[in-house]
Amino acid sequence: MRLYDNTRISDARRCFRYFFFRHRRHWKPVGVSKPLAFGGAWHDSMDTLWTAIHADMSYDMVIEAALETWRTSWMSYGMPDPNEMDTDMLKEFAPRTPMVAHEMLIAYYDKRHRQIREMEILGIERPFAVPLTPDDPTLFYTGRIDKIVSPDSRSVRGIEHKTTTASKLQDGYPKIRPMYTETFSPNSQVDGYLYALHLLYPEKHIDVWVDSSLVSTRGEDFKIIPVDRDLSHLDQWLWTTHHWIEQIEKEDKQLAECAPSDRYMAAFPQNTNSCFDFNTQCPFLGLCKSRANPLTWDEAPQGFVEEPWDPIAHIGSPVELT
Repeated sequence: MRLYDNTRISDARRCFRYFFFRHRRHWKPVGVSKPLAFGGAWHDSMDTLWTAIHADMSYDMVIEAALETWRTSWMSYGMPDPNEMDTDMLKEFAPRTPMVAHEMLIAYYDKRHRQIREMEILGIERPFAVPLTPDDPTLFYTGRIDKIVSPDSRSVRGIEHKTTTASKLQDGYPKIRPMYTETFSPNSQVDGYLYALHLLYPEKHIDVWVDSSLVSTRGEDFKIIPVDRDLSHLDQWLWTTHHWIEQIEKEDKQLAECAPSDRYMAAFPQNTNSCFDFNTQCPFLGLCKSRANPLTWDEAPQGFVEEPWDPIAHIGSPVELT
């Protein structure tokens, strides 16, 4: 089986050498960044909150359950116990702190609970594997959609939860920056969801809502970003996806001809324009500077661990509604 997901393809588009380190050597930096931990915990708390709302739990029970899920998930990423975070630590983590998460959950419930109740939930954390072409039964695109809902009998909608710190003050209140909303159309992850949903529900009108939540110490803001792409744009996404898969598999052939004894590795070339992205340094930059031929490493260097990214294992099992 040849399995590709948005993570693998996006990593190749970012930098082929990055793709090599992450998906051929299976290395990743030790630990998890604060933004990733907060965003992952928010995703998990959304699963609990949506499920609890549809179970007709009381307001207090919904918030308590969602907050407990957030805390458990937060600590599973190696983050400190919220009850043991002192003032200095809270300043270091701000705005991504447990107090901000609690306030966000309360405000999110107030903003969304009626809307959530009105939609039929078809799946939470729903995995999918769909063919990329009818001519090759081994090639699949995989992923996991945060929520699949039915707003009415004719429609199916994907829900994707996102958090952001991109804000500006408007009338004294923080608002999600308009430029942030423009990043989701076109967007390879969202377009991939639309492609999969069209195959899974061929008789329905399909769209995706990006459910964006602002992380800020100055107040809460939430914004729905609807994405509904013409089928011609999804054909463009499909062509682009095939293009990058072909490039990845071409580099795999090149890699097979490389050896640790080579002066440099003539496969999976570096994209030096991606060493810094939004002022964030690529985690593999030090490795690129250190050796021209990364095949000379027998095992993961210090500061990295070997952890394969499996497109099937990663999507896991869907949350069952009770």
